[in-house]
Amino acid sequence: QNVLAGKGVGICEDLITLQITSSTVCDLSLIDLPGITRVAVKGQPDDIGAQINNLITKYIKNKRTIILVVVPCNVDIATTEALKMAKEVDTEGTRTLAILTKPDLIDPGAEKNVLEIVHNEIIVLNMGYVIVKCRGQKQIDENMSIARAIEDELEFFQNHEDFRSLLRQEKATTKCLATKLSNALVKQIKKYLPQMSEKIKEQLADIKIALSIIECGPPLEPEEKRKYLIQVITEFNEQITQLSTGDIIVEENLFELMRKAFIDWMECLKYAKSNYNDEVQQVVNEYDKEHRGSELLGFSNYRVFQHVVQKLVAKLKDPAMATLEKIRGK
Repeated sequence: QNVLAGKGVGICEDLITLQITSSTVCDLSLIDLPGITRVAVKGQPDDIGAQINNLITKYIKNKRTIILVVVPCNVDIATTEALKMAKEVDTEGTRTLAILTKPDLIDPGAEKNVLEIVHNEIIVLNMGYVIVKCRGQKQIDENMSIARAIEDELEFFQNHEDFRSLLRQEKATTKCLATKLSNALVKQIKKYLPQMSEKIKEQLADIKIALSIIECGPPLEPEEKRKYLIQVITEFNEQITQLSTGDIIVEENLFELMRKAFIDWMECLKYAKSNYNDEVQQVVNEYDKEHRGSELLGFSNYRVFQHVVQKLVAKLKDPAMATLEKIRGK
């Protein structure tokens, strides 16, 4: 956690995956989201509240997600921020299950109000409520095992005058919650399986189309590889011929593109030609005037002529390369 979110109390969107395999656990995938906060504490960014809200919304807005809202029994459920967020994305409460915790911390006389909540009489949720008793901090510090905590929880509800009836109604204990979640998961799978099947079929059809475009790929046998290579080269040559002659008219053909490019190139040559003779003659005359030795008049040194022509040809390199890139890009 410190590596992903930084040391302290920061958050990040990367998941820390923990896989538990046991014959005594249910087949469930749970995502533990950070608790809602309004005020940044030491080490947290000022917008920590917005970050947490965005992270929670990202997961609970998925219509195939079952939302578990954890609320302590000694808190007014009507003002619970988590339940409010769940209501915003699940207005009918069809996929929201509320979990009431800390029943051992209820003030004397408040048991009736808790029972009304569990019986869905205060805020109605189609999936209802389950009340559980988890390990306290003291028990965690004493390394109480999960198995022992479950026994302690069952004993608490069996001996509680007001809450023992919830055992018969299957609205209390962690075991009851696990069973309820497993049943809800099966129900969700049955509900969305036809849609998922159709989605898979659509994706499979798209993949088949993509595979048909690239065909089956090159063969593995040496003799077949040779035939395949000849076939690919032949088809490539035919396509180039069609493009260059204009047989394919769906888009601009290669011949037309080259014609336009060479017209521009011809204009460059005409411009260069107009100055070519004068520039060569000027350089040769200057050389003759400054450096001519025993050569006859009119028979200039070949290297001088070669040098000046190379300089003039070099000026044509950029427009020539531009013409090449224009054709190559097509």
